[in-house]
This record gives sequence, structure tokens and C-alpha cells, in this order.
Amino acid sequence: MNWSPNQISFLIDGVVFYTYNPAVKNANTWPFDLDQYFLLNIAMGGFAGTIPANFTQASMLIDYIRVYQNTAIDTQAPTNFVASVGTVTGSSVELLMNANDNSGTIAYTISYPGGTTTTVYNPAGVQKSVVIPNLASNTNYTFTIAATDMTGNTVTNSPIVLNATTTFNPQCTGNSTQATEGTFTLGYNYTFQTIGTDVKITFELLDNKVGLVAFLRRQSPFAETQMTNVSGQTFTQTITGQTIGSTISYAVKFAYSGGLSVTNYFSYVVGNNCSLGIENSSMTKQLGYPNPVENILNLQLNDVQNKITLSDVLGKIHYVGMVNANYAFDMSAYESGIYFLKIENSNGIQYLKIIKK
Repeated sequence: MNWSPNQISFLIDGVVFYTYNPAVKNANTWPFDLDQYFLLNIAMGGFAGTIPANFTQASMLIDYIRVYQNTAIDTQAPTNFVASVGTVTGSSVELLMNANDNSGTIAYTISYPGGTTTTVYNPAGVQKSVVIPNLASNTNYTFTIAATDMTGNTVTNSPIVLNATTTFNPQCTGNSTQATEGTFTLGYNYTFQTIGTDVKITFELLDNKVGLVAFLRRQSPFAETQMTNVSGQTFTQTITGQTIGSTISYAVKFAYSGGLSVTNYFSYVVGNNCSLGIENSSMTKQLGYPNPVENILNLQLNDVQNKITLSDVLGKIHYVGMVNANYAFDMSAYESGIYFLKIENSNGIQYLKIIKK
């Protein structure tokens, strides 16, 4: 058994037949930083088969047990440590990391406010991609990344601090197949609707399941409430007494015969109908027509210079550019679906919900 800081390999006659190396190492998956003890016994029954009826006793003969420790001291710290932000969506941030080291393996420890600290291992000199999921939309996050080798030597420029802001994703309505637990095949539909100071949340599971129940999950602080079945596989729950303009984040756990599946967390701005989300409420409404659009979306904007950003319901950005007050936006190449157009100019920020035929 070769026991190293980040994995345990089991060998027979010098040949590795199993390696234990969990991606996330915590008290449950990796208790091997604590004192360990040898336990030698005769295991009988179970996977070893039925114990013979005439069995009375047996001997276990141990030739020897030897323990070796690598006493060679590694004092060489990793070098060329770099980290950057990759793809950013309305609910996730990708972090890209790389470093060199003579030990052959780098440990990257990532932490951020409101999240958990996690350590991932990757071969030295090979870029490692880690996606941080279940983030709130339109929110700035600070990520602190430290790099060490297997002995604990830290690179000189560690830690690296990165900032990323998730894209604005109103999430009023849409559909998805993404899951935080389990899987979805056909996926689910979702709708958020503000009624006064209440928010009605509706989810419909498209996968056909038996014995289906649904639970609404609040992301922070975590809470879970059983939803009401309104028809078929559609469930709803109304949360009361919300503050207009605040951002909430919810997911749904679908439990059924034989398992469960949990949707992504969706962020929603209370009071937003997603056809118009204005950060500066005094600005004059700007237009995009025809809507639904098949080819050309005609924009009538308030400023001579306007920055527009087109994203889909999952927060993926498809276009960013500067345009004038009257602009013909060619959307003929885009797939059919729901998009959100963010307009930024001297008057403020406005969001238009665009339906592409």
C-alpha cells in the first residue's frame, strides 16, 4: 500500500490494482491525515462465501509487516503559478490554474466567501479547470487560490486572488436539463412571478416519474419546503413578504420512486417581469422590435453610443458590442429561444426579453 498525501494505491506483487483519490477531500472522504492503525484478522462469510458447517478453527500466519517512510526532503517550491477566470455564466464561474513542480503533482486550494474551501489535485504543468457552481446571478465573487506541492511547499506568488461577476440572469421563466444532484433527461420548466410582495414559484418536471413529490430549496440560508402539486407533474409554492428589488435564489428537489433529482439554483429579482429589468428606473423605455424576431431586431436606444450584451436563459453570452441609437441587430443566425438583451448607456442599464423564432 503506497500512502501519499493525496492518494492511496494498493498493489499486489508490485502491480497497482486500485487507487483511492477522491476529488473532494474532507473529513468523510479523506480521514487519513489522522493516526491510523494496523488491523489484521480472518474475514469469513459475506463476500468470502458461506462458512462450512464443519469449520472449527483456522490459523493466520503473518511473515512480516514492514513500514517504509520517504525521508527525502523536498524543499523545491512550485513555480510559474498562474490563475485566471474562464467562462462566466449567470450561476457559475470557471477558474483556470497551472503550475510546475518537481514532485509531479500540484494541489490547488480554492476558497470564496459564502462557499466551501476545496482542494483539487492535478499533474504539474497541465492546466486545471474547476467550475464553481450554484452562484447568484449579477453578483461579484472573490476567489482565493493557493498552490502547493505534495510536501506543502508553497509557490512564491501564492495565493492568487481573482474577481468575477456572474452575468445578470433574470430567470423569470425557461427550461433546463441541468442538475445539481442526480440527472434529468427531458428536463424541467420553471416560472417566477411577483404578485404584490409575494413570489409564486412553479416547476414542471418533464421526465415521467412514479410517486413524484417536489420540495422547494432556498439557497441561503438553506431551507426546504414541500411544494403543492397543481396538476400532473407541475408543482408550485408561494413565498410571502419579499422585498421588491431583492434577489432570491431557489432550486427544486424532485423525489420519486427509485431516486431524486435536484435542479440548478435560479436567481430571480423580486418584482421583475423579465421583459424589462431597469437598474435606473428613471430612464426612458428603449425599444426592440419586432419581438418575437425572425431575422432583424430593430433597436431604438436613448444614446448615441450604447453597449449591448445578448445572453440566453442559462446566462451564456452570445454577443457584446457598441451600437448607435438606431441599430439593426441581425439575429438570423441565432437558434430559436428566449434571450435577454442588456443595454448600457449614459441613462443607465435596461434589460429586454427577446424571443427568437
